Amino acid sequence: VSNMLKRTGKDIGSTKAIYKDAEFYSFCSAKLTRTAVEANPRNIGFCPYVVVVYALASSPDKVNVGYRRLSLTSSGASKTALAAVDKVLDAIAREATE
Repeated sequence: VSNMLKRTGKDIGSTKAIYKDAEFYSFCSAKLTRTAVEANPRNIGFCPYVVVVYALASSPDKVNVGYRRLSLTSSGASKTALAAVDKVLDAIAREATE
């Protein structure tokens, strides 16, 4: 992601460095996704799941880890399924920072 932003910044007239480095890691869990889409077929839009690791240009020695939080505004089985995915993403991010 950081390389793409550096490369395309020139095309739009921007030279500001935002990241020292930034990477997205995307994956799909067959079990979690199956449960989510069985609860609501529209949940397919949440897959693949994304974890991001980045260091800002302004603080290059601090590595940040985060993830795309899923919308838990649905109800019933869908809300339960998405909460399970969110829990896994949170655990991955926490483990990465230990």
